[in-house]
Amino acid sequence: MNKILFILFFITCLLSDPAFADDCTISSGLLRGGTVSPANSTSDTHVYTASMMTHASIVSCLTRTNNNTTGAILNSSLSLTGSNIDTSTSVSNNGLTYYKLTNTGNEFIDNYGYIYFTVSDNNSANTPSTTLPSMVSNGGTWNIYSNSYNRVTQGLRFTPTFYFSKVPTSTITQTLIFGTYNVNVTYGFNTYYNSPLIYSSVVLTPVATNTCSVQNTTVTLPTTNISSLASSGSESGRTAFTISATCSSGLASTAMTGVMLDANNVNNSSYYLTNTGTATDISVKMYDSSNVAIPLGGNGDSFSFGTTTAGTTPTISKRFYAVYRRNGSTTLSAGTIKAQATISLFYN
Repeated sequence: MNKILFILFFITCLLSDPAFADDCTISSGLLRGGTVSPANSTSDTHVYTASMMTHASIVSCLTRTNNNTTGAILNSSLSLTGSNIDTSTSVSNNGLTYYKLTNTGNEFIDNYGYIYFTVSDNNSANTPSTTLPSMVSNGGTWNIYSNSYNRVTQGLRFTPTFYFSKVPTSTITQTLIFGTYNVNVTYGFNTYYNSPLIYSSVVLTPVATNTCSVQNTTVTLPTTNISSLASSGSESGRTAFTISATCSSGLASTAMTGVMLDANNVNNSSYYLTNTGTATDISVKMYDSSNVAIPLGGNGDSFSFGTTTAGTTPTISKRFYAVYRRNGSTTLSAGTIKAQATISLFYN
């Protein structure tokens, strides 16, 4: 009978959420849902630094030990599993190694963002600590405690620094996942565990003199007979339009880079904006004034947007052309065509 009960309990664990096991309490503090606002260093506009974030008890097993602190952490570790950090790509800046941020859901961070951090236990004395590069060297893991007695809670002190290969011109708010904390606590004859994701909402605000406001534009393409799109790849309805931006004084005479995203599919890395209208087998393709096709930035592709004007209120504009394009992947049928793109501007 004991063996049958054990098997049933094991199956129940498999059916629960593996990232948020139920044995110990997960607190929701700063490293798990709070906000950090790294400050931009005007001496190096590519770097954003944050103050130290402290959470005294990310995981607490006190409810399982009847508030008795004589239990022991059998083992605890922080791993990069489940994080937004790509350890295969890094850059160095002022003696620090930063690793690529990826799959965050923000095109600027995914394309140009890197992170470095220091992390330690929340104890004030004899605190174990490490850095992101050290974790990478150790297979993406920091082993914090092993058989540490009189300890049934675990908190962290965390200090991130961000590096951007291009500098943002508008405020960015994005949740970033730094890794997974794993803990096993033993008390009496029982072992309790949990493994929450460690994350925070990060608000990146550029230097006040280095911002741009991009003008919203609606482009109306002409009504076209589908006979003009008879073959796969054929184009019709070429229509010119201009995107303009006004920037702050700190960006006078500055070369700007643009990233265009398909608003209906941010991962789209082709040249063809998704049509959400009723017509089938038709997309919208964009060109610049030199008739060079504009790549969509789903995988980080960008294009030159030009250089801002001089003066206290610099401006910039770029000429584009939009066309209907026959996809050739299904049956062509008439109807409405609607596509939407977003353009973000950055500078080196």
